[in-house]
Amino acid sequence: MQKAEQVEDNQLLTNKSTAKPNQQIESLATQKMVPYKELFRYATQSDKFLILIGIIASAGNGVTMPMFSVIFGDMTDAFSGEDPDKMVSAAGECAIWFIVLAGCSWLLSFLSFATFMISGERQSIIMRKEYFAAILKQEVGWFDSINPNELNTKVADETFAVEGAIQEKAGTFIMTFATFICGFIIGYSYGWQLALVITAAMPCLAISVVIMTVVVMKSVKATQECYSTAAAESEQALNAIKTVKMLDGEDFECEKYSRQLVVAARTNVKFSLFSGMALGSIFAFMIWTYALGFYYGSKLISDQEMNSNTGMIYTVGDVMTVFFAILMGSFSIGQAGPCYQAFAKGKVAGAQIFFIIDRIPKILNPINPKPLKHFNGEIIIEDVDFFYPARPDTQILNKCSLKIPKGKKVALVGESGCGKSTILQLIERFYDVNEGRVLVGEDKIDVRDLDLKDYRTQIGLVGQEPMLFATSIRDNLLYGKTDATEEELIDALKKVNAWDFVSKMDKGLDTYVGMGGSQLSGGQKQRIAIARAILKKPKVLLLDEATSALDRTNEKLIQETLDEVSQGITTIVIAHRLSTIQNADIIYVFAGGKVVETGTHEELMNLHGKYEQLAKNQITSHQKEEQQQGNNQQINQQQKGVLNQQDIDVGSVLSVNQFDKEQPNVVEKAIKEIQDIKHLNIQFKNKDQNNFQEMKTQTTQNDSNDAQIMTRLFSYGKEERCILILGLLSALINGCIFPCFSLFFSDMITLLAESDPNLYPNSQIRDTQMEKVKDESADIALWFFLFGLGFLVFQSLENFFLSIVAENLTMKLRNFTFRKLLRMPIAFFDKPENNAGTLTARLSVDCKTVQSLTSTIIGFKIQNASALICGMAIAFSSSWALTLIVLATAPFRFIGMKLRTKYMGTLSGSHKGDGFKDAGNLIMEAVTNIRTVYSFGNENIILDDYTKRIQEPLEHCTSKGLQAGSAFGFSQMQPMLINALVFYCGALLVKYQGLDVNDMFRAIFGITFATMGGARDSHFVGDVDKGRTAAKNIFEILDSVDEFQIEEQKQFKRLKTQIKGHIECKNLTFKYPTREKNVFSNLSLTIPSGQKVAFVGSSGCGKSTIMQMLMRFYDPDQGEILVDGLDIRDYDIRHLRKQLAIVSQEPVLFNGTIKENIQYNLKDISMEQIEQAAKKANAYDFIVNDQFENASDEKQQDFGKGFHKRVGPKGSQISGGQKQRIAIARAVLRNANILLLDEATSALDAKSEEIVQESLNNIMKENTTLSIAHRISTIKDSDIIYVFDNGMIVEQGNYNYLVGLKQFFYRMEKGIAITSTNNS
Repeated sequence: MQKAEQVEDNQLLTNKSTAKPNQQIESLATQKMVPYKELFRYATQSDKFLILIGIIASAGNGVTMPMFSVIFGDMTDAFSGEDPDKMVSAAGECAIWFIVLAGCSWLLSFLSFATFMISGERQSIIMRKEYFAAILKQEVGWFDSINPNELNTKVADETFAVEGAIQEKAGTFIMTFATFICGFIIGYSYGWQLALVITAAMPCLAISVVIMTVVVMKSVKATQECYSTAAAESEQALNAIKTVKMLDGEDFECEKYSRQLVVAARTNVKFSLFSGMALGSIFAFMIWTYALGFYYGSKLISDQEMNSNTGMIYTVGDVMTVFFAILMGSFSIGQAGPCYQAFAKGKVAGAQIFFIIDRIPKILNPINPKPLKHFNGEIIIEDVDFFYPARPDTQILNKCSLKIPKGKKVALVGESGCGKSTILQLIERFYDVNEGRVLVGEDKIDVRDLDLKDYRTQIGLVGQEPMLFATSIRDNLLYGKTDATEEELIDALKKVNAWDFVSKMDKGLDTYVGMGGSQLSGGQKQRIAIARAILKKPKVLLLDEATSALDRTNEKLIQETLDEVSQGITTIVIAHRLSTIQNADIIYVFAGGKVVETGTHEELMNLHGKYEQLAKNQITSHQKEEQQQGNNQQINQQQKGVLNQQDIDVGSVLSVNQFDKEQPNVVEKAIKEIQDIKHLNIQFKNKDQNNFQEMKTQTTQNDSNDAQIMTRLFSYGKEERCILILGLLSALINGCIFPCFSLFFSDMITLLAESDPNLYPNSQIRDTQMEKVKDESADIALWFFLFGLGFLVFQSLENFFLSIVAENLTMKLRNFTFRKLLRMPIAFFDKPENNAGTLTARLSVDCKTVQSLTSTIIGFKIQNASALICGMAIAFSSSWALTLIVLATAPFRFIGMKLRTKYMGTLSGSHKGDGFKDAGNLIMEAVTNIRTVYSFGNENIILDDYTKRIQEPLEHCTSKGLQAGSAFGFSQMQPMLINALVFYCGALLVKYQGLDVNDMFRAIFGITFATMGGARDSHFVGDVDKGRTAAKNIFEILDSVDEFQIEEQKQFKRLKTQIKGHIECKNLTFKYPTREKNVFSNLSLTIPSGQKVAFVGSSGCGKSTIMQMLMRFYDPDQGEILVDGLDIRDYDIRHLRKQLAIVSQEPVLFNGTIKENIQYNLKDISMEQIEQAAKKANAYDFIVNDQFENASDEKQQDFGKGFHKRVGPKGSQISGGQKQRIAIARAVLRNANILLLDEATSALDAKSEEIVQESLNNIMKENTTLSIAHRISTIKDSDIIYVFDNGMIVEQGNYNYLVGLKQFFYRMEKGIAITSTNNS
């Protein structure tokens, strides 16, 4: 493939143009939507049968409303006479027919609602599965080209949108469409001349509907990009929450998030005015059509025109039947508005979903793959040229050739960014070569001719940054071998020296490891990852800095294990510590994208070339250490007696004495003290937990009903109160238009009833009366025109004002919720239910649901409430007796609405969202670590796990769909029964109470229009329930106690004094909130100001925990940490973190430019300062020279160069060593007084490590420095070294003293196995 073609193809697969950001929205807005029928792609035969029943039932249900006009037409003919008995008889017949219609409406509504809900739920489950399956089929380059953090939100939002388009909204649309068609059929059947005049005005109505659809479509597309970007920002921040807090970046992240929301809000407000005008014009043209029709109808009657359909003169009954039929049909168009919106959103989402589902991956299996029968582990890289598609001008590999013999250990070495990791990715076939071949096996088969999954199952990969899923240790291991037995799991853990710490955990193999393995230390994660790879029993083992996170003892033990288990297995190792690959059979030295030297360690050293330059620093340093250790051994013995009398804490003495078997009483006493402390600690924690739960319970009770929820929601929008009042006032007036319309409608009926020529035998009187009819009907028609104009004006204003309020309100809610999440204690994120995927989905979906509640739905609510009040007022003023009869049916209506609310709510997204959010977390983990997923061939396993997580809503949807359908049918039946009662009672009141017929019509139509508003309101019951639940979810987060509120509640001093750096830990006892065992008990240590202090010990012994407590991620359960003599809790938590700079073992970079990452959350920083920091971290040269290895398949202009190069999600565009150096530059720029280094140079090659270590030593001279290191050489010059084991300090002193002891520290340096102390 040509370079230009690859770039163009990449633009297509990312579905983005090469335009600038402001042009991308325009491109998105013009994108085509899928046809509506395509949304039913995954309907099974049973689904299609249910849909067919639903269509028939919905259409039948739509017919029942226009049938009202036929009954009413006959009734008005009877009321136009003067015979009360005939009037009562006609009303009785009407009542019977209404009861029949009510029964039909219940049955048809039940079938319509239940069938569409059940079939839609089934299809959406399948669509979710197919969507995720398609994502898992894409090549690695596709994931590099997008922001994978967006995919979780993208899948959730788009599938919910499609689900909304194919569920009950589809049945509602068919019902309204059937009402529209049936209404016009009846209208033409009872008077085609009048119906034709009305129809002539319908194109205007149709144009309004089209305009509204287009406006909604463009609005959805234009805002989708902004919300997706905002979701990616939030998910990135929550995934890296510890890094954000370390850098005091909560407000900084909120500002970035808010900027995206502002753009989306402005776009939505702009479109809301146009959509309001479009919706208002629909109702306006509808009423204007009535004005025209009424005037023409009165003319037909007054002119005594012959009705050709009936062969008789037009009567008031004919006109009323035509008018009511057209009224019902036209009114249904308004109810279809929300359906149009749902369909538009569904078709846009469907286009995005099917684009990915239908996309053909660039790397896929051949049609007829060759069998891999004789794969012995031999691999040949033959004349390979490779560049990443987005960087065709940067050659990564240039005519690179090498051979990896079967069963041999082959090492790839070279400086960071030279192409080593690219070789591993080509072997795994994450990418295809541009030129050349990758051949495997005895038959030398090109990897492009092999079945991908079959091939990858033969390869084991352990990366530099181990990836674990948020599940148990057992399940993580089973990803390596799904049918592994308990014994095999334990054996694999023992081989990598991990069973010791796993067996001591409360739940052993079933211990939850946290998001990305956050509950484990770096070394523990790495050992489990290696165990998983060993469990796979691969033919080829790829190790990319696989032991970089381990201490020297464990590294040596695991290296021996790897050498043992890899006997006969082809092993390819990438390592910066050359000591780990000195026994390699072949070492390939890379430079400039090709192999420059080949041989064994001895052969390469004798060449005196590139390899010697890489190795001599490490080897020379090691030799000097050995020599210095021998020379100083005698001095150490002399110093031992003196240093034993210095500042050595009780814990240290106790631990050393444990080697003396003559000290049992001391050990037993210490164990008893520790157990007492643990008991006291549990009491403290239970008390705090009870207080916290009590506060949450009180808060939840305060938000228990709808009024309180809405009051609280709008309390966040105090600045928009005037706009809210204007919006509500517009909605109020808008709702009163139809009831007021009923007054003139009743007058028109009475007027037409009085125009019957048979009532006026005298021709002069008749002619006078007919002229009066014409004049008054013209006046009423004018009033209709004014009502239509009112609809246009007030609907536009309502949409515009409420949209402003809703957008600002939801923007604040999103910001407040995101800010609250960022401020929550780290212990909050340790809980499985609070993983980043779940929280991001809640932030996105719940806030979007609340937005619809506070814009569209509240407008309809106010309209319908005002229609009900206004309609009832008209009814009471016309006939209080008839109105009281209607009010007597209120309990009946209330029960129906409650049933519908209950059962529709059970099927709303908010109630089944927990299952989907849990599944969303799996999506996030898989796509952000896709290389690990692919390397283990876990796609089907993960897909099966995802399928299980989304099954729960499906299991209950049938029964709940039937219940909801029954409740829906019951609510639809009520208006018919009420009308039956009203008409019959009205006739009785006319006969026996002398009620005026015009007043009766006013009362009836006032109630009718109020009922119609209620019926329209019932269509939003499910949406209201979703909004209510979503609001409660948001309030639950907002009401949680964050770490700043904890400071206020406990009345800490929150000092902001300058920190010098003297740190003292006194009798610390601590355990993680999600675990039962203490990390350490009664631990004491001192870190003098301005000194360099190091922590060493096996992985998981508590070293990193101390650092996290210094960052105030956790507070001690017992004891205290003093900084400059003050309790660390008395310092303002943000001020404290600003005084600390940290470089972690696994550095986190954000999806921005290198400049933005180095400058993160620092203002008034010049470019010169950033460059100086990069130089100190040995990062300047590779940045300015564009020497980046892991370039991604991203648009060239987005990729950038130099300091403006985007590093990609999690720094995926650059190598591990480059990430580490940028993180060090970020720490250097902060100029903090306390420097925390957690394996800060573990990912660097020897040359870079030496230079960076020297830079770190320079900046550490005047600072207090705390280092955690597994490489003893990096902390030899420390003033104090604390040796940890099982959460206790077993030794302390400087390097020479500890080596002289020849115990723990000495054994660790030599790599001698240590029997850990027992920590009770």
